[in-house]
Amino acid sequence: MKELELKRLLKNKCEEERGLEKELARVAGYSNSSGFHQFIFNDKKEMDNIQGLIDVVQRVSPDNEFELMSEYILTLDPNKSAARQGLEYLSVNQLYDALDTHIENLRAANNTISKEWGKVYSLQRELDNGKISIEECIRILGEINPKSPEMKVFSRLIPMYSILASRQFTRLRDMSENVVLDIIRNQNYVYYSFKSRYMLLLANCFFGTNELEKAREYAKYGIENSNVKRINFFSLLTYGSSLMMTDYVKSKSSFLKGLAVVKGDTFNERFAIRNLCFLENLWNKENKYLNVDSKEIIDRQEIVHYLIRKGHIGQAKKMLSELEVVEQDANELGLHYYYKGLIENSKDYFLKSVKYFKMSGDKFSCRLPLIELEKLGVDKGILEIMVM
Repeated sequence: MKELELKRLLKNKCEEERGLEKELARVAGYSNSSGFHQFIFNDKKEMDNIQGLIDVVQRVSPDNEFELMSEYILTLDPNKSAARQGLEYLSVNQLYDALDTHIENLRAANNTISKEWGKVYSLQRELDNGKISIEECIRILGEINPKSPEMKVFSRLIPMYSILASRQFTRLRDMSENVVLDIIRNQNYVYYSFKSRYMLLLANCFFGTNELEKAREYAKYGIENSNVKRINFFSLLTYGSSLMMTDYVKSKSSFLKGLAVVKGDTFNERFAIRNLCFLENLWNKENKYLNVDSKEIIDRQEIVHYLIRKGHIGQAKKMLSELEVVEQDANELGLHYYYKGLIENSKDYFLKSVKYFKMSGDKFSCRLPLIELEKLGVDKGILEIMVM
């Protein structure tokens, strides 16, 4: 049997650094180092406490966490708890290649609980990949009728992601009331990961309905307590976004912290950078986050935004006219007409912006044209009705 990279690394580190084995045993949650020693030196020995192992890896090789954990998880006995915890680790961190392999491992297990977990996570992947609709997913989950408390909870969380993506915030809030985390009595890695997922879903739900204090309240859980780096990151982005229009310093601080969390992860870095770019433009600051080489609409719109704030109206108009021939979704059109409104100081364009933001379900961004309409003398009572 090939030696696992994770165990080889731990052996080498403990041999190189005196006292490290005892320290890592404590980090992993062992009462003494003998259990941890057996884990390192016995190829077949598993650690049931996945969170403890994550903490160990983050201590000795944080930059290689996903590779080390993925390889290790795929060797676990699919009939045991550690393998089931590993399934949630791969899922919440979106390590899809390893996740798809591990799902099949659990579906082929002899243990009925593991089989159930594999089946439920497999359904999540089918929904994510567009193979089934939200309604089909909900129906099949009802037919599965999970027996384990963890899958009872997760089967409620799965459809909420697609409901959030489609901006059905009222439905999302109703669905959230059916999630009862406390039926999971074993409060291990899976429990806290599910709680982090749930809190971030609620934070984004309330952000979407422009209930910003509630959004910050739920986002703070992910910032302060989440055991998942990705959720910590998106919680920071949601928290910072909720402050964009009212507190430049706190908003930017939150985005920069998020950027630090995903340093080196170019895919997620761009989310933080785009938020920083919009923030700098909104507050008319110097902007080092503009992506002048990008062809994506969102990045080109922010160049327009920058040009408007800096008074280069002719260039901004030219870029906007070029974008008008490109197909845009409702949210992009909301921004498009907001920027046209800024250029022309036009009620009509701001009203169109409100219309498209409402069509997209983005009540938060609706505030952008509403602020400008109020400056133009539109009655505040009328504006409140418009955003309902």
